[in-house]
Amino acid sequence: MGGHKDARSKHRQLVSSAKEAHKKKQETIRLVNELLHREPVDVKLLRKYSAVRGLVNHQVRARVWPYLLGVKSHTSDDTVPCERDFSGAHQDAHTIKVDSERSLYAFTSTWTDEARNEKQLVLQRLLNNVVSGQQDVHYYQGLHDIAGVLLLVLGEGVATRAVERLATHHLRDCTRPNLEPIMDTLRLMPVLISRADPEVHDFIQASECPNIFAVVWMLTWHSHDLRDLETAARLFDLFIASHPLMPMYIGVAAMLSSRHKILEVECDLGMVHSAISKLPMLGELDTDMVIRKALELYRLHPPRQLMKVADSCCALCETCTPTPSAVVTVVTAHSGNLLPALCRGLF
Repeated sequence: MGGHKDARSKHRQLVSSAKEAHKKKQETIRLVNELLHREPVDVKLLRKYSAVRGLVNHQVRARVWPYLLGVKSHTSDDTVPCERDFSGAHQDAHTIKVDSERSLYAFTSTWTDEARNEKQLVLQRLLNNVVSGQQDVHYYQGLHDIAGVLLLVLGEGVATRAVERLATHHLRDCTRPNLEPIMDTLRLMPVLISRADPEVHDFIQASECPNIFAVVWMLTWHSHDLRDLETAARLFDLFIASHPLMPMYIGVAAMLSSRHKILEVECDLGMVHSAISKLPMLGELDTDMVIRKALELYRLHPPRQLMKVADSCCALCETCTPTPSAVVTVVTAHSGNLLPALCRGLF
């Protein structure tokens, strides 16, 4: 009898939670629609809804993402071809072709091969247009992952303009000639971990494990290993609306959620790197939980604060010279007081 009662109680809790989640989604859609119909639109509040609550579905995202990025969204019709076609006439054309041909499989598992191949050709054209159409924008392996999510949500024309904007703003340090700016930016990560979890920080430092595992966080916005488009899109709600360093905060939040799996291995570079690389990340953890944790980390330890600590550490190191220029590009790209305000009254 007790087992049956427990099962019924659990079922009632699940039903109640589902109803509450549905109610919250409907409320979010209403709030976003009200905002978009106001003149002028309260962009700060729109960013808050996108980052903190999430945009619920792709129809809402197709309206809000272009607005937040400042690009035209006169159509999100996926059948409308892009206005330009540079035919891949640049040095990265072959890499883009290869990357596009191996893209989108995770998000199109129910598609026919013909439909997927057609979409991969669209992705290839989109990336060629972005790289050929802008001076000093260099393709990197990982941009195809971000562009693929944007393509599936926005359609080719709007996604092309969105990727163009990201390539010169949020992703600017990724689209430079080399990855030195990204590696310099990741100087901030050990500082963040030390503030959030000193024990994990000291353990990783003692193992001499480098930050290389975090490069993919910045290059792909965590979308490379995801198998669910909705999870990727929810993360993009956050990343598009927030600071360019938010993928680092999300990665640290996810990593610290499984801290015991790091601390239980031998304190050795290879063992620690392997443990971190195998941690359950966004595809296996509660996405909203990780987002809440990341926003809290941002509120407590904003990038400017981390940069000051990192630079002071470099100043004391005989083999290291502070090179903050790349980090400053990222840190100053967004208002320094936006996300702390968003983090109050999270959900």
